Amino acid sequence: MMKTVIRFPALALVMALTLAAAGDALAQGTGHMLEIERELERTEQMIRRTADLARDAGNARAVELIQRAMELQMRARNRFRNNEMEMARANTMTARTLVQRATAMLLNPEERADRVEHELRRTDEMLSRARDHVGPAAPETVLSLLEFAQRQQEQSWELLRGGSLKPALRMTHQVREVLRKLAALAGAANPERLQAEYQRTAELVETALVAARETANDRAMQMAEQAEEMMRRGHILMEEGKPHAARRHMEQARKLAKHALSLTGQGGGQGTFEAATERYERMYERLAARLQESRNDAALDVLAESREHYRLARELATAGGESLQRANAELRLAFRLLERVRNLLG
Repeated sequence: MMKTVIRFPALALVMALTLAAAGDALAQGTGHMLEIERELERTEQMIRRTADLARDAGNARAVELIQRAMELQMRARNRFRNNEMEMARANTMTARTLVQRATAMLLNPEERADRVEHELRRTDEMLSRARDHVGPAAPETVLSLLEFAQRQQEQSWELLRGGSLKPALRMTHQVREVLRKLAALAGAANPERLQAEYQRTAELVETALVAARETANDRAMQMAEQAEEMMRRGHILMEEGKPHAARRHMEQARKLAKHALSLTGQGGGQGTFEAATERYERMYERLAARLQESRNDAALDVLAESREHYRLARELATAGGESLQRANAELRLAFRLLERVRNLLG
């Protein structure tokens, strides 16, 4: 009897120590997972920021690096889900290195003469297309802007040949700004394009008026009627041969009509967006459950890509304003990728 009494506390002590050790190991494992997940999220933030910069800069090499980083990051996410923590860390760190290379390329293009020359040649192509599009019969304002852009671009080449890389790059970017203004002026002065723009505006305003009547929303009706009045004034200005003023009125009419539609819940506003995200979540959960039953690496990669576009859509929607339009575009892409997953699963 004494032996049993003596051994029991010893056994209890061993069990307590074993459970404590197991608890420490579990806590360490959980902490390790959280640390790697933070690394994954940090890489994804870097990718999103740099991807926007690369697209805006039109830097093909940087875009290529970002694309490779995104592929690696999707692989890292899949490794993380499969509990392959060290492989997930390795993949996300490699993706981050690619993003950093792209960022350096975008922030310091003046250090590379070949890159600056590439940018100038790209502006030359834009100038050539502008000349072909404008033609000799264009309004004097448009022709003067085109001539000014040409002179600035010639100065950009002179700066490059003189070794002044950063001023050359800055000036050729200024030329592109002039070309963007020129395109807007030429588009506004084009009768066929202006008539097509008027027709699109008329359809949008009519949609806003119908939606406001159906929902009996007084505020939406007020906005839609203001849009109708702006469009009417725009049409008068078109007939008077004032295309630029007409275009400004139509732009204002479209803004008012979109605002009216958002108040009725039919214009892709925040309420509509939230309803779409709920549909996305339900569809995503169903497909994720099917993937657990039937492993399909190709479908898993597409599902991860869809989730990234969905996450970006939510971030854009939170920013509000004009970002909501981009948010809806990202959400539509996320849905298309879910459809692809469904097709891959059969």
